[in-house]
Amino acid sequence: MEKLVAMMAMICCIFIMQLSATTEALNIGDSSSTQREIDAYKERYLDPDILDKKGEAYYKKLLSSDFKDRDHAVFFFNHFNKEKLSEKIFISATNLLLEEIEREKIVEDLFRKGCLADLPTNLSYITSENYGMYHFHLCELVGKSGVKTLLPALVKYCPIPKVLINFGDAAVDPVINTLLISTNPIGKMNAISILGEMLKPKQEGYVALGETRKKIKDSLIEATSDKANEVRQRAVRALGDSWDQDVIPLLEEILNNDPYCAEDALIPDIDKEILQSGKVTRYPVRNEAEKALKKLRGVINK
Repeated sequence: MEKLVAMMAMICCIFIMQLSATTEALNIGDSSSTQREIDAYKERYLDPDILDKKGEAYYKKLLSSDFKDRDHAVFFFNHFNKEKLSEKIFISATNLLLEEIEREKIVEDLFRKGCLADLPTNLSYITSENYGMYHFHLCELVGKSGVKTLLPALVKYCPIPKVLINFGDAAVDPVINTLLISTNPIGKMNAISILGEMLKPKQEGYVALGETRKKIKDSLIEATSDKANEVRQRAVRALGDSWDQDVIPLLEEILNNDPYCAEDALIPDIDKEILQSGKVTRYPVRNEAEKALKKLRGVINK
């Protein structure tokens, strides 16, 4: 399941970066857009009475067997804060997420067996290009409920900071546990990104403090010794984003001694153009440590 989750997480991240008002407008104008898609994007979300006017219709779509209906219902409800949404919406969204997870397991099992051609027609939507963003929006909607018993499922199936950090301290141990037990570098990096967001100073939202903060930092410090170079690089970045001065000695040690050299992974005859371009960062983990130190020392000098 980790491969599918990791793939979906990457898809979600790419879509999040690309999804802008301009992109949405282009999607609306696409000749292949259905009337449902046009209606979903044209809703007047600033209308204070929109939930009273259309909430029940979208709730029925949330329960629909049609993926496009569910997709647009999740998109619709995700525009509103927790306080504006009813308990029945959260209950139905939660049930839907758990059902989708079970369906994903079926698809992943077929994929692993090389039998994706045998995928039932009613599950084909899971392999569509829209499913990754739908999965993220559904996780985000369920996450707004704040129901802590859902944390294990959210940590496992939607490891994206925005969904989890609002659970505050309750999310820390499940995410740290994911970092510890994951055998997949992408899974570890997802967990590190969440933990890094929990440390990052911000004017609004959750910021870990006290013993919880120390616990997170200790986990990230341990990750700087991971055998996977990309995991060490992500952990170094997260520590730099914390603005905590006590990590400076560790980052200095990494800057001087991290062993990974990107050039060693290149084959001269095959990667000649890359080597000659001069665009290879020779020591990427050390380079990340250097950027983190500049950031931290900039804070000191302010």
